[in-house]
Amino acid sequence: MVFMQAMVLAAGLGTRLKPLTDVLPKPLVPIGDRTALAHVVETVRMAGAKRIVVNTHFAKDEVEHEARALGALISHEEVLLGTAGGVAKASSFFDPGDLLVCTADVVTKASLAPLFERGTADATLLVESCSSGSGNVGIDGEGWVVRLRQTTVRKGEVRGAYSLGIQVLSAGLRDALPTTGCLVADLYLPTLQKGLRLAAREAIGSWTDVGTVFDYMRANEEWLSDQKRDVFQHQTSSVAANIRLDRTILGRRVVVRGSGLVKRVVAWPGSIFDAPLSNAIVCREGMIVSVPA
Repeated sequence: MVFMQAMVLAAGLGTRLKPLTDVLPKPLVPIGDRTALAHVVETVRMAGAKRIVVNTHFAKDEVEHEARALGALISHEEVLLGTAGGVAKASSFFDPGDLLVCTADVVTKASLAPLFERGTADATLLVESCSSGSGNVGIDGEGWVVRLRQTTVRKGEVRGAYSLGIQVLSAGLRDALPTTGCLVADLYLPTLQKGLRLAAREAIGSWTDVGTVFDYMRANEEWLSDQKRDVFQHQTSSVAANIRLDRTILGRRVVVRGSGLVKRVVAWPGSIFDAPLSNAIVCREGMIVSVPA
């Protein structure tokens, strides 16, 4: 089984990722050698999606340009509709049947194959387990969701979990989508209380929610690790002779001046900075954001 159609939610304002999102919208922040949105589109395409829709709102022109370059269709929202409302608005793009829905700020190497094993579920969440009572999802012994966030719908929780923001909606549940609102608060919770069969499946592989500056740096470090590199330097970047690079990513047309050590730095395309520098993100507008070691 493969998911033939998918939606990537990319319309949010990215407020948790400020000040980085004062320069670029969150879907377009670079992780390694490409944007966060490019990583997510690659993930859903590897799951088999032939038709991919990206919703937009904030920084419309920039996000739409990247989405089209990645082969995706666009569903623009003049007013933010929320995660559930965004999927509802894009319904005309999709055929009847299951729909894979992802957020543009969760970068993962986890296989989406566990979502294929959805059985009789109306919707299925991809999760990472933690102790009972923890996380934003509570799961019973048969793999059904009994708690979302702090709301327990029924008893029987044996383990907690964190949702990866990756899910499958059945055709029937898609018909219940509100025109505005959140997938959790305005779709899952009300319908769980009416008998919705919401399943959880364990993710196999790493993932990062690129929601904060710290998490953004971690996503880049994990990308370097996955590439088995200590340094990524784009061929169009320029580094002065007396500079040593360590755990650093230099994007297109980056210029590094000065001398000394550059360690644990992510430099965005087109940025310029002086060595030495450590534990920092260098944005293309000349802004340098420090990150805790």
